Parts: sequence; C-alpha cells; structure tokens
Amino acid sequence: MKTIIIATVLLFIFVATTVKASNWTDHFSDNFVMTNSDTIFCENVNVSENKISLKKTNGEKIINSYEDVVMYKKDGKMFKKLPCIVNGSIDTKRKPVFFELVTHKQNMDLMRSLTYESSTNNLVEKYYVFENNKFILELDSKNQNFLLDYFTKNN
Repeated sequence: MKTIIIATVLLFIFVATTVKASNWTDHFSDNFVMTNSDTIFCENVNVSENKISLKKTNGEKIINSYEDVVMYKKDGKMFKKLPCIVNGSIDTKRKPVFFELVTHKQNMDLMRSLTYESSTNNLVEKYYVFENNKFILELDSKNQNFLLDYFTKNN
C-alpha cells in the first residue's frame, strides 16, 4: 500500500511539473497571437488571407479568424490591426489591416505597411503615425525628418 501511495505521489509530481514546464516555455516564446479575449504564446504563427494559425510548443494547433485577431508577433516583428489608410485618410469601407510596429514612443506608434500595387507591379512601403491606435498622419517628404527625429531621440 505504501508503495502505491509513493508511486501515485511521484506520478502526480511528474505530471504537474511537465504541464507547468510546457506552459512556462510557451510564455517565453517570441511569437504570440492576441485576440479580443486571449493572448496565446506559440512556437509558430502563420498568416493567410482569412485566418491566422499558430502552433504551440506542445504541438497544439489553433486557428483564429482574421477578424478575431487584434495583434500578433512573428519572428521578432509585431503587427497591430488598425484602420485601413488610403490617400492619407481612414477608409471606413475597408476592413482594418495589420501594420508592422516599427517603434513606439509615449502613446505614439510608427507603423509600416507594405502593399502590392498592381498598376506598377511593385511593393509600396509607407509609414504612418498612430496615437492610442488612432490615425494621426502619413509620413511624407515634408514631415519625415521631424517625425523620424522624434521617434529616434530619447525622452
């Protein structure tokens, strides 16, 4: 009887530390997906047109719809879902899109978008400033020196 109790306790300790170690390694992963209700740390993040799927370190696969995800981090780069910007203003007819976070200072984010322009067959890179997730302005030749100086200086 004593042997069964000791074996049961050892088995319980082994299972508990294995589960705890699995959760612990998930939290130290560089990648994560944040939805409206949860943040999931994971080994891999894959982004497609309709969904964002992830694979946890324990092998579990989770698929989130594009609409449910508000932010994700993949391979050291963070992406936030923000209003679609067209010609320097918010396009309310389009769904929000993901922008890459370049840098953050106080409540302001410098965000990057990379879009394909079919008319020129080129990728177009644009930068925007958001304050508390609200669009402020697009970087252009007139304001880029001031804004880049602002984001790169300490304080």
